Amino acid sequence: MEVTFLVGIVMAWLLLFVGHVMLLVAAFREGPGWGLAVLFVGPIAVMIFTFSHWEEAKRGFLVQLAGVVLIGLSFGAGIGAGVESATRWKDELRPGSVESRVTALIETGERSEPKARGRSEVASGEAERVLGWPLNRVKDELGAPLGTMKTGGKTVLCYEGVDIVSTNGETATAVVVRPSE
Repeated sequence: MEVTFLVGIVMAWLLLFVGHVMLLVAAFREGPGWGLAVLFVGPIAVMIFTFSHWEEAKRGFLVQLAGVVLIGLSFGAGIGAGVESATRWKDELRPGSVESRVTALIETGERSEPKARGRSEVASGEAERVLGWPLNRVKDELGAPLGTMKTGGKTVLCYEGVDIVSTNGETATAVVVRPSE
């Protein structure tokens, strides 16, 4: 969608440029005074020339109008893409997502323990004992996490079935059990 937006904007600016050149040529055909006025005075001279010499300026004006319409359509497409992207992000932060679980845990202060052990899983009781430990020690004791998420000042070490949360980025401050899928 971003490519459509950019192509539309480039095409629109080309139409605006070509339309202005067409108006400029028509103005110089009417006389050097009109040509210099359109070239140097700006939009007011262009509007006066366009309305007072409609037959000569019509084509350039309509080309520029097409450029303005294309700019509007391109921005509309860009805004639509932004809304679509924001909707995707909102869906990723649905109830049950890691960020929402971390936020809920921090707000309620609840702690849970994992239920099972497997590859990169944390056994029952292991999670609670890491609270207050530096994150490097947690990694040494529990092994390498499946993934690490950093957002704001928070860090989450993701293990199979459980996340170890650090609200300060240095020490384990909470444990979140992820429901098995």
